[in-house]
Amino acid sequence: MKLSGKVAIVSGAAAGIGRARVLTFAREGARVTEVDINAAGGAETLAQAGEPGCVVGFEHAGTRAAAKDKVLVDRHVARW
Repeated sequence: MKLSGKVAIVSGAAAGIGRARVLTFAREGARVTEVDINAAGGAETLAQAGEPGCVVGFEHAGTRAAAKDKVLVDRHVARW
C-alpha cells in the first residue's frame, strides 16, 4: 500500500474527481476525510469506500472560509 500511514483531506468528494481521489487514496492505505456540501453524494462516496482496510470519514461542510478550514483540519488531525 503506497499511502499506508498517510492522511488526506479531500474536498469536493461527493462526485467526480474528488470521489475518485478519496477511493484511490483509501485503497492505497491512506486515512481520508472527505469534505463536501452535498451530504447525499458524500454518503455515497463513503459507502463506495467501505472496502476492508479503507478508513474514510465524512465532513458535511464547504471549504470557502479560512476559519472553517482550520477547524476542519484540526478535527481531521485529532481524528487520525
